[in-house]
Amino acid sequence: MLETILPRRLAAAGLTAGYLVTAVVLGRMGLAQLRAAGGTSAQFADEVRDMVSATAGRVVSTGADAARDELNR
Repeated sequence: MLETILPRRLAAAGLTAGYLVTAVVLGRMGLAQLRAAGGTSAQFADEVRDMVSATAGRVVSTGADAARDELNR
C-alpha cells in the first residue's frame, strides 16, 4: 500500500524501520518483565540484553554501509 504513495525502496525502508521499532519496544517490555521476576530470569534478561546490543551494533553498522553504497550508485 505504501508503494502507491512512495517509491518502492523508500516504502521498504519505512516498513523495515517500523518492524524494527516494534521489535525493540516489545523486546524491552519482555526483558523488563523478566528482570521484574528476579532470580535466574533477571540474569537471563541481562544476558539477552548484552547479546542483542552486540548484534544490533553489527547490524546497524552493516546497514549504514549498505545504505551508503546504495546512495553512491
